[in-house]
Amino acid sequence: MKRLLLVFGLVVALSPLSVRADMIAVEADSIAPPPPTGLFTFIHALVDSSTSTFYPQGPGPFDYVFDGVAETAGAHTLTNGVIPVVTESITDLGNGKIKVSIWSASPTGTDLFPGGYFGGGNPLDSGGVVLGGGGGHALDFGGPVQVVQATLSLTRDGVIILGPFDVTGFFANPWDGSAKIILLGKTDRGINDVHLDIVVMPEPASVVLLGGACLLTLATRPQRGPARG
Repeated sequence: MKRLLLVFGLVVALSPLSVRADMIAVEADSIAPPPPTGLFTFIHALVDSSTSTFYPQGPGPFDYVFDGVAETAGAHTLTNGVIPVVTESITDLGNGKIKVSIWSASPTGTDLFPGGYFGGGNPLDSGGVVLGGGGGHALDFGGPVQVVQATLSLTRDGVIILGPFDVTGFFANPWDGSAKIILLGKTDRGINDVHLDIVVMPEPASVVLLGGACLLTLATRPQRGPARG
């Protein structure tokens, strides 16, 4: 006689096979994504907040190497002649999470987001940061990741004057490594350091593997023939 058992949702313990699948899913969740490598695009923009239009400062290129070394990006000079230096780092937070930090700095007394400029006939009244996107190089983790939290701080001459702000809402999940962040009204403030922290983890494997699915388990019991005398 055969019995068919249908179980929906998360499997706790039904058979050796199903228990093993659940263990594999939990183990995959605890493995942190590898740090990004190669080129990534980081643009300092001025923004028309009335239309949310980003205007990159300077001709570019805007590409940096994710290697933990402070660097300028070729001929990337801002509208006011400032040349930013971009640095990045990785911090292992445990439990499958890493923090990606990117900060951009310019000399004391300068401004990464100068005021008094126009685009499309409108004043560029806000600053903006573009990570990847627009045909640029996104951060590459070698697979899909989820943004747990993202924060941004703005500094003037070594002193944090604004933030840290929670900017998680500017990031999609799963995250493709690119984002656009508007710094509303943050021009002509003497901001010469931008610090962006992004905490990421792998896309939850248990959800992908088991969520919304059903497990079919077939149990077969041997048939017994009639008793013989």
